[in-house]
Amino acid sequence: MKIIRKTNIQKAICLLTLSTLALGAKNTVEIPSARDLGVKDFQAQLSIGLNEQTGRLEKGTINKTKIKIQAELEMNDFVSFHGRGGIKYETGSTQSVFNERRNTPDSNVIYDYAFVRTNLFANTVKLDFGSLDNNPEKMGSFIQTGITSVGVQENFKYESTYFDIELNAIQSKPQNDELSNRIESVEQGSPKFFYEYIKADLKLNRIKLHATYGQYAYDDLSNSVAFQEQFMGNSIVQGDEATSRFIYKYKGTQLLLGASFKLSEFITLRPSYEVVENDNAPSSQNTATNQQLIIQTSILDTFVELHFNNFKNERDVTPTFYMSSPFTANTEGSGAKVVVEYNGFETSFGHINRKEVVDLQFSDDEKVYFIEIRKNYDFI
Repeated sequence: MKIIRKTNIQKAICLLTLSTLALGAKNTVEIPSARDLGVKDFQAQLSIGLNEQTGRLEKGTINKTKIKIQAELEMNDFVSFHGRGGIKYETGSTQSVFNERRNTPDSNVIYDYAFVRTNLFANTVKLDFGSLDNNPEKMGSFIQTGITSVGVQENFKYESTYFDIELNAIQSKPQNDELSNRIESVEQGSPKFFYEYIKADLKLNRIKLHATYGQYAYDDLSNSVAFQEQFMGNSIVQGDEATSRFIYKYKGTQLLLGASFKLSEFITLRPSYEVVENDNAPSSQNTATNQQLIIQTSILDTFVELHFNNFKNERDVTPTFYMSSPFTANTEGSGAKVVVEYNGFETSFGHINRKEVVDLQFSDDEKVYFIEIRKNYDFI
């Protein structure tokens, strides 16, 4: 009798345990992952850097710290959101003969882009709306480089095994002026920026060739931007912020040629050449060129890039106000940069040697040295 009772008790305990587990399994709520929620990309970057500029008219040192977040959110099969921005904190001191040229430390919120993308026809056609991503790889070194503009971008891209072709068009409005935020300040002009290009890529075994032909135009640039530009090298009818104006319009063409030669598993050479011409300025001051050579190599888990540049940017090719490139108006010279990546850390350092193309009152020869350390975090 005792044996029978003990066996029944054991069976009851087993049944109760199984019932509890089954009930628990039914009531378990699975927490969706970020990818399940449509987050395709979520990265963060922390960087610290130092810039030092030396010249007769301007010199100074700026220490900077930046935190940036980059995200891509897929809303459905056709619509996605893309954004990158963050905050920066700068300290240091600068001296300048002309206060308008002084590159003072600045701390504020920054954003690179924030736009909604619509993908059509199996992702061959893309429409972007918002603050657009004007990165140097797409725009080159002299046209709206690294400066976002609010507008629309249309893109068509056909890809095959050996050949790609891409058509792109931008219609946007860059910022009017960052010199004054006063309510009573009336800005003259509502600037517009237009850019179209066609790009072709030929992909062989160890060789890649690409060519880009583009056209650009700026329209209705404001008087206050013109006032700032007289200290940056462009040709200006000088006055105050209400009366300064550009002498020449900015409308021209761009040609980008490049190649990639994979010499071995460890070394790749990437030469490129860019020329931009403003059709509305005299031939002696309407051309910008940049010759660049990038050498890529990898040693164990370390990736290294060596950049060498030789550039010339005459006075009236594009408005310097809408450039983050160091190849500013009325300068020529050379630059070198080393980039080292290892285990999520990226270190870059180098220098730029700039000289005047034409001797002007508000500019002079100068040298820039920089170093930056970045740590990247990928959360997806």
